Amino acid sequence: MRDHALPVHFLMFNADARDGVSRAVLTLANQLALSHPVEIISLYRRYDGPAYPISERVRVTYLLDQPPV
Repeated sequence: MRDHALPVHFLMFNADARDGVSRAVLTLANQLALSHPVEIISLYRRYDGPAYPISERVRVTYLLDQPPV
C-alpha cells in the first residue's frame, strides 16, 4: 500500500445485507484496499458479519448493533 494513497470510505445502511449492493461495495472495497486504506461504515449490524468475503485490509465500522425498530 502506498503511503500517500488517499483513504476511501463507504457509508452503507447495512454492510451485512445479502444483496447486490452489499456484494458490489465489498468487492470494490477489497480491490481498492490493495492500494488505498479502505473503511466501510455501516449504520446497522444485523448479522454476525458480512455475507460476502471481505479482505482483512478493509476496516468495517458499525454504528449501531441493532436493526431499526
